[in-house]
Amino acid sequence: MKKILLGFLIVLSVFCLFSCTQEEETPLGFTFNKIDGKEEYEIVKVNATIMQDNKNVVIPSHYQGLPVTRIAPNSLTAYVSTIESITIPETITSIDVHFQFCDNLKSINVDKNNQHFKTVDGNLYSMDGKTLYKYFSKETYDTFTIPDTVVNIKTGAFENSNLKNITISKNVEVIGSGAFNYCYYLENVYFDAKCVRDLTSSAFTHAGIYANRTAITIGEIVTRIPTYLFAYGDFTDVVFPNGCDDCTHIGDYAFKGCNKLDSITIIESVKYIGEGAFRDCDGLKEVSFKNPAGWIETLSQSSITSYDLSKKNDAAWVLRYWGSSLYQK
Repeated sequence: MKKILLGFLIVLSVFCLFSCTQEEETPLGFTFNKIDGKEEYEIVKVNATIMQDNKNVVIPSHYQGLPVTRIAPNSLTAYVSTIESITIPETITSIDVHFQFCDNLKSINVDKNNQHFKTVDGNLYSMDGKTLYKYFSKETYDTFTIPDTVVNIKTGAFENSNLKNITISKNVEVIGSGAFNYCYYLENVYFDAKCVRDLTSSAFTHAGIYANRTAITIGEIVTRIPTYLFAYGDFTDVVFPNGCDDCTHIGDYAFKGCNKLDSITIIESVKYIGEGAFRDCDGLKEVSFKNPAGWIETLSQSSITSYDLSKKNDAAWVLRYWGSSLYQK
């Protein structure tokens, strides 16, 4: 009898251990997971299609008597196209999800007692204003300036918005990949961030595709254009205005695939052009180097002698097809 009872207790213990460490789903359409080492839960999946109200999603503040404190990565990647609003309770301390798959999302509401997040003019920020999580268009064609408090623009923050003009202000250091993807009507980007970290993929894919012309203006304080930032955008113009003489670095693939770009002037302060910075810019026909002499191919460490960079057509060919990065002595 004791052996039978002992066996039953062992089986019961194993079952409890297994069930408590697995993701737990409720009929509400949320999948929860207990956070390791904490008496807290995170949401790992939202399935709006099985909710009673699949347009207005209210994140639960508690599950099984414990607080829900985190919205995990990838929790909004499927079954969320019907969502029009999301309400975040006071218990949430971490939002690690991107909202780019919520195609019909119109608003995010934050409980007034939440100490970690806030909305300003309908846009979702961290409480200190340093991180911009999600922007919502107010008009058909919007103009927006990133607040000076913002250091981090999250992935997908502006995706699919009706932006016409955007100013990326001086204190921004991180721009998430895809932050401005599919801003189809974008006409002007004023990039005034002094030093943004490199990206792993474009932040502006297909931005400006429905605009007649879409221009990037580089601000006076900018020192470098990061890797991949403007790649695959439908930009027609890149402008370095008078007084812009601190920019020394154009990152790898920074303008890759910008097919509508037909000409550009490389200002005298630029001393490094990254690998593939203008690769696949098929429309690029004229490049004017303000200082065409002394450019070296990084890979071979040899001077470019086959092409005359003072000639606009030669310079355009080099930027479109050259295999290595270039720097100037």
